[in-house]
Amino acid sequence: MQSLRSFLSFLYGFVSASILLAMFRSPRLLLHFPGPAWEGHRAMGWIAWGFLPAIALLFGVASLTYWLRWPTAKAWTLAVASVNVATPFLLSWLLSQYGDASAQSVVNGVKFTFLLFVLGVLGFAAFWNWNRSSDKPQDVRPARVAGDGTHPIVDKLFWILVFAGYFAGMHWWGRWAHTAGLPSQTVIPTYIGVFIAELAVVLVHEAGHALSGMAMGMKVWAFVVGPFQWRIVGGRWKFTFRPAQFFATGGSTTVVPTHPHQPLSRDIPMILAGPLASLVGGLAGFWMVVRAPGHAWASWWELLAMFTTISLLAFAGNLVPFQTGTAHYSDGAQIYQILSSGPWRDFHRVLRVAGATQVTNLRPRDYDIAAVERSASVIGSGVRGFMLRLLAHSYYVDTGQPGGASLAIEQAELVYEECVAEMPAEVHYPLVTEAALQRRHATRARLLWDRAEAKKPKVFNGDYWMARSALAWIEGDLDEARSAWAKADGYLRGMPRTGMYDFDRDCLAALKKTIDTDPIARTPELADSLRG
Repeated sequence: MQSLRSFLSFLYGFVSASILLAMFRSPRLLLHFPGPAWEGHRAMGWIAWGFLPAIALLFGVASLTYWLRWPTAKAWTLAVASVNVATPFLLSWLLSQYGDASAQSVVNGVKFTFLLFVLGVLGFAAFWNWNRSSDKPQDVRPARVAGDGTHPIVDKLFWILVFAGYFAGMHWWGRWAHTAGLPSQTVIPTYIGVFIAELAVVLVHEAGHALSGMAMGMKVWAFVVGPFQWRIVGGRWKFTFRPAQFFATGGSTTVVPTHPHQPLSRDIPMILAGPLASLVGGLAGFWMVVRAPGHAWASWWELLAMFTTISLLAFAGNLVPFQTGTAHYSDGAQIYQILSSGPWRDFHRVLRVAGATQVTNLRPRDYDIAAVERSASVIGSGVRGFMLRLLAHSYYVDTGQPGGASLAIEQAELVYEECVAEMPAEVHYPLVTEAALQRRHATRARLLWDRAEAKKPKVFNGDYWMARSALAWIEGDLDEARSAWAKADGYLRGMPRTGMYDFDRDCLAALKKTIDTDPIARTPELADSLRG
């Protein structure tokens, strides 16, 4: 539901900015007072005159108060929802009294007002029972780490400049289209076209990353374009559609090396390929727009102009080092980090080797533990800090160093507790298994399991079934422990012979040995007492 609230608040801000831009482009919308045409209906004329400025103010304040989490945010957002629900009925009445009652006018009115009504209903659903304290923090970035190439001012200023650039670009295209005699009414409404154009830009950008990676012998592991998400799960490609991400219009591509010692410098052309693909797409779109007059795609000029403008902004913007609110780095920031000689270069090297374990014979014992620990000494918070410590734990387990493994998992849990709300379900499972098997702490294992289940996991892999087996064992349910172990075994038997899956199979064998040699029916209290 928070994703819906975030989308609606973004949309409110977009509508407010669009109205203000329209009034700036056509001052008559604001300065034209009711005249003789409204004789006898002066009150209605004044309402019509003030409608757009009032909507711009209402929507803008609702968006601002939501993002700033002001106490009045709920009242403002519900006011916007009320306006959206009421406007179709008001507009229908106005058309029946004063407007054009032609069939086309009615059809156009229904199209527009139906969307408003739907948005109003969604607004009530999203904000009626909303409590500010129930939302996750909007900025989930870890503490900024020195040397990552970004700056908080640039992070904020970047988005202001992007929106300003978009509106300025579309204003220029609108004037050009009018001069070129292109139709003002295009095939797709503006408020829908902007999302279609953004998804198309993301598709082209991410395709640039993926194709260049494959050309250099890498393997695409995940490809995400808004709600359309492809990932390799269990050695096979799996497609998922996430409606909640439909208007997020973000994207990502995960590419892993297939050669154990592939130099990190190869990542730079792969990263640059995304912005370059955006540039090529923008130039192609520009050519099609300027060629639109007199051609079959003339009525699509606005959608093409949106695609062109966003593509060129994506090209320039992605070369700027910045960090998003979801803790992702821009292409420019990643290139800066790889070219540096500090812990961030180590961090990217560690990630590449960890990815290579999925498709090569490299195992966790082949990690450069010195690089892992150098990175972890600097990146001490957030999901990145947690994953570095989890990688160190896997290294020590695979090299038979229980002392190092225990220390690494303790450090991982300290970081985990600081950002538990942002942790996906799947990262809990190694913690559950470790709490049950190594520390024999049933209460902790159960807590971690319940946290994972609360996030409604969608992937049931070997880690999931091993964690479930270990939890059942520590809680004394040996039948369930053996049943879950068998499911983990069946899952891992079908996985490819790569380093990471071989490591998982070894861990599963150790779990089997524990269940068979120590089949004690334990209560959580007894298990906790045995820790001493």
